[in-house]
Amino acid sequence: MKRPLTLLIAAGLVVSPWSLPVNAQIVRPANRPTSRQQAVNQSRPTTPQSTTSPGLIYSPSGERAPSFSQMSGATAPGQIELPAHVQMDYQFSRAFPRGATPDQMTKWGDIPNNPQFVGFHKMTLRELSRSSGQDIAGVPLNEIDLIQGMTVEEVTQLYHGLEDKPLDQAPKILQIAAGITNDPKGTLKQSKGAALTFGQKALIAELAKKPALKGISLERLSKGDWGNILTPGEQGEVAKILTKVNGKIPLEKLFPMTQGVIVGDWESVRKQAQAEATRQGSKVLVKELMKNEKFRKMPLGSLTLEELDLEETLPGLIDQPIATIPKIADKYLSDIPGMSEVPVDHLPFDLKFTPSKDDVIARMDVAYAGPTETPITRVISGGTKNQKFKPEPCLQQRCSHFELDNVDGGGPPSKVSGKAWVAGKDQPTPGGKGFLALVNNGKEPAGIVPWTTAAHVKISLENIKEGGNGEPASAQLWAHFQFCKKVPLLGLQCTPHFIPFPTPFKLKEKSLMLIATSGGLPAYLQNARNQQNFCTPAVANALQANASQGSASDTAAVSSPSPDQHIAPATSNQADQNLRQYLKRIAAGESTGGTDWRQHPDTGAYGVYQFTPESRATMLRRTGIDPWSKDRATADKAAVFWIQMIGGEQGVDLLGTIQKGDFAKADQILSPKQFTSLPGGPEQSKIWNNPQNLQVYGPNGSAPDGAPTGATGFGPCASTSGFIGPEGDGIATGRLKNPTPGAVITSGYGPRVPPAPGASSFHAAVDLALPLGAPILAADGGVVEYSGVKGGYGNYILINHGNGLATWYAHNNANNVRVGQKVTAGQQIGTVGSTGISTGPHLDFGVVDGYKAGNLYSGQAVNPRKHVRF
Repeated sequence: MKRPLTLLIAAGLVVSPWSLPVNAQIVRPANRPTSRQQAVNQSRPTTPQSTTSPGLIYSPSGERAPSFSQMSGATAPGQIELPAHVQMDYQFSRAFPRGATPDQMTKWGDIPNNPQFVGFHKMTLRELSRSSGQDIAGVPLNEIDLIQGMTVEEVTQLYHGLEDKPLDQAPKILQIAAGITNDPKGTLKQSKGAALTFGQKALIAELAKKPALKGISLERLSKGDWGNILTPGEQGEVAKILTKVNGKIPLEKLFPMTQGVIVGDWESVRKQAQAEATRQGSKVLVKELMKNEKFRKMPLGSLTLEELDLEETLPGLIDQPIATIPKIADKYLSDIPGMSEVPVDHLPFDLKFTPSKDDVIARMDVAYAGPTETPITRVISGGTKNQKFKPEPCLQQRCSHFELDNVDGGGPPSKVSGKAWVAGKDQPTPGGKGFLALVNNGKEPAGIVPWTTAAHVKISLENIKEGGNGEPASAQLWAHFQFCKKVPLLGLQCTPHFIPFPTPFKLKEKSLMLIATSGGLPAYLQNARNQQNFCTPAVANALQANASQGSASDTAAVSSPSPDQHIAPATSNQADQNLRQYLKRIAAGESTGGTDWRQHPDTGAYGVYQFTPESRATMLRRTGIDPWSKDRATADKAAVFWIQMIGGEQGVDLLGTIQKGDFAKADQILSPKQFTSLPGGPEQSKIWNNPQNLQVYGPNGSAPDGAPTGATGFGPCASTSGFIGPEGDGIATGRLKNPTPGAVITSGYGPRVPPAPGASSFHAAVDLALPLGAPILAADGGVVEYSGVKGGYGNYILINHGNGLATWYAHNNANNVRVGQKVTAGQQIGTVGSTGISTGPHLDFGVVDGYKAGNLYSGQAVNPRKHVRF
């Protein structure tokens, strides 16, 4: 996986084992919809009303998120200054006054490592300004702080190959800086250094030495309480200096400096460049002028910028990604035009729910929205101080909350039963870690972190209503994001979850909600897996009931397809062995069998399976699992989940393909863009030049150890367990009967138009429609040879009738038999469901002729009407 991988899962097009979508994109990127996204959006109803995932009701509140500048200001001044021996790839140190809003405290460099913010890398100045209701193209340069602080050298870095071009072919702003094109007023805006007193020069030089003040303008320093970093007397002198200089230029760039001492002014530097350009003519190469160190460091704010147009003077800048602007990581968010004003829900955040096996969910039970007795101590919501989630009792006067219960609303109490989820706005909780915890005064709304704190997103309930007059209790779902950055020697530094985002979803009484993913359960839920597992009949029933509340879904469900002919699944032992072998096959080329984890120099890929940073971000966002983990079992889980996601996107039961030993087909799908070292991949490993290695790492080989210990059985799930019926007589009568009497045939055997994305165009069975939960009967006596989940079939049962015939039963809500069990003709073996690729509750019933006991791949699927009268 040495090349960056772009997943084809578009907004709202999701991988799911149910026809009910169980993967909801609750926050969509605001910018740059892909063509596939646009196609999906066009196919949706304009006002979707249905449940999405799990139990989320699409119901936009219309409430808008605040902008950064509208958020709470700092209650005290502060500064962050790293020790001199700690080196960062951007200017991490910073300072802020009392009342500073988050955009005046955080920098662009704080953003890139956070998975939820990958869309920021692609955002342009034009897109950002439009999101804030402005058009930056018409704003004069002197009103753009980002441009004021940009140096001549940074301008040359914007344009590839510019230094080798003559000055008359350079952007107009560079010609003005060099003096071959007069600025509109014929003079520099920057006053001569001689206009300042010796004491004023000394003050500027002294302040400029402080790392925490780098990038801060005199204009900002002249306002507010900066605490110990700036005394009132110094601030008064700063106000006087502002009358003589351009106060928008960052402090350290106000004047040319050598070893911390002001040496001249920018006017003299500009005249030197002008003299050189005049001597050599307008054809002088830019790199000749750049030999003057002071000219390279001259800020554009030293020029007269009032009448200059951004598109004319810096062509192309407005449409290139902000992340590519030189030194952008050092800039405060408030320096970036439009960033302070745009509502944060217009920014490109991305968040999805993707439930999988061993996830913990709960049922929304009773809501309390009015005055309540406090404290509320039995809580599931809390804060993330030091990046460790901790439930926090609510001690406020108002503690609106929803109580939780088991998914089925009954049975013995579980770890979540009776716990309160307190409204976020009602209860500020501690959050953040290290220096960045100073942002938002170290506070964040109460909530939960379903994907662990590694995902940098928190979920809260807001606008809790008790219901009444036939209306159920409800609450709006909000997401809250944070910035994190790893600092050498000091570790992870994180803001609280201070960026609020109203999602278009709400939860209602009896809705089901994901509480924690299997990627990392909090300590107080460690024993809850078996009690509140996502993969249970109760959950499936409740989800189907939720689905019936609405109409067309806001998202589409896609999973592995049903094959066009009968291919029985591998036995569990055989499937496990094949999966282990294939993971070793991937690791053999990607990381020399897990011994070479080094980061790829071009793509940044890392770990046993060489996930790129982009792919890692996707995995963390969707599952909370870190594919860069040094724990092999965790890395294996990530690889398996990734294989399943790719299979869903390609319309192939890829995991099933691997489990039955078709490694060549898996290579064909995974090698082009994903695991590129596999046979046939663009970076095919040299080990595959030896045919013997293909055998060693093949389905029948015995690859060196390093096998997965936690991968098998992981991933999106369907309900497989139900009550196990009694042992039958196993006697086949030789005549097959209708397994669902009274059902309607909705799809016959043979060619068809695929009823759902990813479904086969050839139907090797018949579809029998009945209500959810209706009994499925054995068509004849025999022995169960498979009972479990099988790709697009969902819950699947295969019975061998011992006379050359076998029958399969798919999309079941629950299987009521186990492998090896004898069944009697007409005995209940399961219930009708809609698992796998399905458009609604029905039974997919197939007949295999020529089946041989113990050989799951034997025989041929035939038209069931040859054997059954429906």
